[in-house]
Amino acid sequence: MHPNTAPAGELDPNQASTVEDFALLLKRVHVRAGSTSYRELAKRAAALTTNGNSDPVITRNSIYEALAGKKLPKKQFIRPFLTLCEVSADRHPAWIAAWERIAEHHHLARKPPRPARQDERTSAQMPSEQVAQPDPVAATGQLAVIPQLRTLRKAARQTELASAAKPGPNRQAQTDAVAVINQPVVVPQPRTPHLHDGWAAAGAPLTGHTGGEVRSLAFSPDGRLLASAGSDKTVRLWDPATGQLAGTPITDHPGGVRSVAFSPDGRLLATICSNARVRLWDPATGQPAGEPLTGHTRGVYAVAFSPDGRFIATGNGDQIVQLWDPATGRPAGKLLTGHTAGVYAVAFSPDGRLLAGADSDGTVWLWDPATGQPAGKLLTGHTGVYAVAFSPDGHLLATAGLDETVWLWDPATGQPAGKLLTGHIIVNAVAFSPDGHLLATAGLDKTVRLWSSHSCPGLTQARRQSTEARAEVAKLRNSAAELLTIVDDLLKQRRQAARLPLPETPLRPGDRIVAVAFSPYGRLLATAGADKMVRLWDPGTGQTVGEPLTGHIRMVRAVAFSPSGRLLATGSDDRTVRLWDPGTGQTVGEPLTGHTGEVLAVAFSPDGHRLATASADETVQLWNPTTGQLLGRPFRGHTGVVWSVAFSPSGRLLATASDDRTVRLWDPDTGQPLGEPLTGHELPVLSVTFSPDGRLLATSSADRTVRLWNPDTGQPLGEPLTGHANTVLAVAFSPDGRFIATGSGDQTVRLWDLATGQPAGEPLTGHTDWVRAVAFSPEGHMLATGGDDATVLLWATPPSALSADLLKVREALNEMTKGSHKR
Repeated sequence: MHPNTAPAGELDPNQASTVEDFALLLKRVHVRAGSTSYRELAKRAAALTTNGNSDPVITRNSIYEALAGKKLPKKQFIRPFLTLCEVSADRHPAWIAAWERIAEHHHLARKPPRPARQDERTSAQMPSEQVAQPDPVAATGQLAVIPQLRTLRKAARQTELASAAKPGPNRQAQTDAVAVINQPVVVPQPRTPHLHDGWAAAGAPLTGHTGGEVRSLAFSPDGRLLASAGSDKTVRLWDPATGQLAGTPITDHPGGVRSVAFSPDGRLLATICSNARVRLWDPATGQPAGEPLTGHTRGVYAVAFSPDGRFIATGNGDQIVQLWDPATGRPAGKLLTGHTAGVYAVAFSPDGRLLAGADSDGTVWLWDPATGQPAGKLLTGHTGVYAVAFSPDGHLLATAGLDETVWLWDPATGQPAGKLLTGHIIVNAVAFSPDGHLLATAGLDKTVRLWSSHSCPGLTQARRQSTEARAEVAKLRNSAAELLTIVDDLLKQRRQAARLPLPETPLRPGDRIVAVAFSPYGRLLATAGADKMVRLWDPGTGQTVGEPLTGHIRMVRAVAFSPSGRLLATGSDDRTVRLWDPGTGQTVGEPLTGHTGEVLAVAFSPDGHRLATASADETVQLWNPTTGQLLGRPFRGHTGVVWSVAFSPSGRLLATASDDRTVRLWDPDTGQPLGEPLTGHELPVLSVTFSPDGRLLATSSADRTVRLWNPDTGQPLGEPLTGHANTVLAVAFSPDGRFIATGSGDQTVRLWDLATGQPAGEPLTGHTDWVRAVAFSPEGHMLATGGDDATVLLWATPPSALSADLLKVREALNEMTKGSHKR
């Protein structure tokens, strides 16, 4: 038997096509080896190490990261891990080959290669008259297809695996199509110059600000305007081509202007003033556009628009980053916390998948704005960072601050790419021009400096590459019909969740399960139910962590982790709420008493300063989890049992669901209802939850439906989601907001695609009784469900980011198909 061929029933590493797939295979190996604890595996690995001076490769943390799909493990990790798990030696080559394939794909997906340059000479060697711009012909129709080509290559490689076992007349067409897509495509792109290309000042400093420093800069999307904000209470607009002022300065600020940003369409200019307000302006007229965005409790220092214009990000003196909806002026999404000093700069990557925040202690954080989770390592090296900016292609991140320098980073790896000494006393602002060939810096010396790179691809090379690109796109058009079929098949596969093969799945706590919750970092899963206890599990192994938490004297109805993960709140039929330290399993303080009925739901506010509880006594109460004291009076208004409670991601709304068939929205600061109750369900409403960005509210009911609402207006959105054959007891949003999961009395779990309002795949079956609880892990790769059959099931969820990429590919293929018909 060939070593790369797996016998029947064995694990075939060649089936792994993504980091997540590879992690699932490693997890299965670990399970089949008896689910030995990570500590024990690390201990065995240390005993096998002959070189005591070498850094250990197999550690508890490296095992966790590899099996959880957090990151691709080192190559040196694979062989000893498989050996420890007693995978036969002749299987190792196949595993290493699979790792190498995935590592290559992972690298390409994170950082697409730049086109080769004909001339690698530095700026000092290239006369200025030879500086060339990209070919206008090459930069039109062909460029739009390139991101889809890269994604399609990734999809095609997976398609090879998916279709390999599907004989039929289309097999050869699929093979040909995949062969075409795997051919190299060289297409000219507006290239951000490398650091070693050399930057030189472009013209004299732009002067005009008076009485203070220039604090922020922003180019308009078309590159024709440069906005500068100063402590002289003004914003000035410049023509970067001439260095002259363009229009009258915007002077209607009560104090120094700290930050400025253009919207993606260039029609809005956002500014932040020392009065902690964000103001929007029309840059064409210099007049205000709408009301200021208010609500910050401390100083606001930075502002940035997302690439699609749907969000504004602000950096605050209270060490948080906040997302806003510019259309409504309301906060959107959860608070991004973690900074240990004031956040002075924020910037979105060009594709909107990263948000950088920089603080005055010299640290730059990278976030996933869709989930609010950190993305990548912290960037450190500055003594204080006051400015950040992504290059137009997203390959570079520029940071600047107290040390008079601009650092350039590779955001895909978190590694520095070098630095530029600016000549400013302190660098307060930095910005790339839209073509990536100009870098603007501003400093405490009241000047703006422009830096340019003199090394660009030559016109001859660009035209030659353009011709090659057109030929490749023509080949792609010829295979578009076959590829569309493949992409559709792959999309269908990717929309289906899969049950995870963990050793103690289903987990059997001993009695029916009515509540499940993941800790903020996904390392713990809490379950609770009729046995009066709370159990903590390691979702990666299916093993319990510590002893059950005991103290309640009746069924435990609700569990919730605090945002920091340091507290666990539980609500019970014994009418009390208890707080626990999940690290020790010990109670924190005395039980919280005050409800006169069963406590059915608990929820922490996003900042962790408040705990909301809902009860069969028809009230909701707020508590200070630190002191255990009640905050204000009970919220009254429902005329039936209150089954569920949820804070909005901004913490400014509280939603409740009741037996009285209504959902109510409350102001948690005053305890007063906001607007009229939300009506539409025909039977009791059993669950309520906000989407991660706060724009949607989902509710589930005994009427077998799920409804979506606009929490700002209280109006229903679209038709109810129908398909369950019994009461829908639980609903939860995925962290990226693309899916909702529902659990029902029909013994099934369903995933719904919010983009279409349709089910994502077939119902998930495995429970043998009512499903009462559903919860996504923080990164969204796992779904936990619990029910009356006394089991908790864990599911691997569809990789929604890849599905989104495939949808983009499908759109591109449709366009290409249309193009071939026109020709």
